[in-house]
Amino acid sequence: MAFAVWDANGLMVAGRGHVLASQREYDVMLSKRNDLFVDALEYHRFKEAFERRLNQMVDSNQSLAKINSAKLTDMGALRLKDARGSTGLNQPGGAGRALATGAQFSQAAATAPVLETHVDWLDLIDEANNTLQAETAEVFGRQLERLYSRVVQQSNSGADSALLMLVFLSSKSPEQYSATHALLVAFICHIAARDVLKWSDAQQATLVRAALTMNISMLKLQDRLAQTEGRPSIAQRKEIAQHAARSAEKLRALGVSDADWLETVRNHHTAAAKPFSTCSPAQAMARLIQRVDTCTAGLAPRRSRKARQTSAALKSTYFNEASQADEAGVAIIKAIGAYPPGSFVRLANHEIGVVIRRGSNVSMPRVAVFLSSHGQATSVLKTRESSLSEYRIVEGLATTDQKTGVKLDQLLKLSRIANATLGE
Repeated sequence: MAFAVWDANGLMVAGRGHVLASQREYDVMLSKRNDLFVDALEYHRFKEAFERRLNQMVDSNQSLAKINSAKLTDMGALRLKDARGSTGLNQPGGAGRALATGAQFSQAAATAPVLETHVDWLDLIDEANNTLQAETAEVFGRQLERLYSRVVQQSNSGADSALLMLVFLSSKSPEQYSATHALLVAFICHIAARDVLKWSDAQQATLVRAALTMNISMLKLQDRLAQTEGRPSIAQRKEIAQHAARSAEKLRALGVSDADWLETVRNHHTAAAKPFSTCSPAQAMARLIQRVDTCTAGLAPRRSRKARQTSAALKSTYFNEASQADEAGVAIIKAIGAYPPGSFVRLANHEIGVVIRRGSNVSMPRVAVFLSSHGQATSVLKTRESSLSEYRIVEGLATTDQKTGVKLDQLLKLSRIANATLGE
């Protein structure tokens, strides 16, 4: 545990560094969370030391893997014993105790700096590809739950990094299109459902599983079309038209019995534009997937066409078929921004960069600049806050038009450090 935990009588329940030995111990601790406390001074000093540690690692040019392996409990620079002694906390119930109670305890837990889980993105794409081609119910069920868990864990701990990698990879190459596209749709749907629409955990879980499996009946066709010039043949167009129903049938054959999951997949291309308040859960999920599916499909280049600008693709999803604001489209833009991580943009000072983190405003993200205003490559990536007038975004750029030597791990490092440092 990152902090010592105390009860209302000032008695220590668990010391700093204590390891919960079993699921039962964890469940007991969780059930009593409203009656447990942490030392406020300990928490704030811990937070400050952790942020200093991250900054020192970046300044000393530590590898991304080493930064990512930093642990919350590995804080030698933080002298909690001295901090506790200076406030009279050596004795239970000491007069100097500054306890965080109730909501404060929950807030401390919610806002404590958490370094996101390291993800090998190419490995995750391979895992998605293998999972969606599983031939037996047993293998499919086991692999899908693992994939689902990895997606949700990364979405919760590092949504900006997930968007950065998948938007960038989707718009750069048609390789393994079906798996990459499924992951991108699943991440965006989860972020929108969790942060904007405030759907229940159960509905979010069904949504992510449906998004991952929506095209399970035509994976090979999708990958083949992404590499093919020209229009699909008549037979291919027929398969595309029937794929939603066939995907639902295949899922049922693979052991899926969740009615909402199956209905969502079956209708993810035909969901009507109507208020979510009048929709069943499956109808609402199908509509959200439909809008995310449509706008992200245009981001990927094909042999027959270039990728669309990210901002243009998102703008088109804002309006529904009747040219009215679409509830799902609005939720998507609120969730990931008008210029999501992974998008290429031009700034007011003529610099060009890649969005690495969403901002408090949908059109004001953080940008990593790789081309100066004179068109020269920068020696190091420079971060810009597009909320400042001199760095405001004036244009979204098509990713495939940008010839850059920027390495993804450099962008990912900046995104992760921004995510791990609170208050930014």
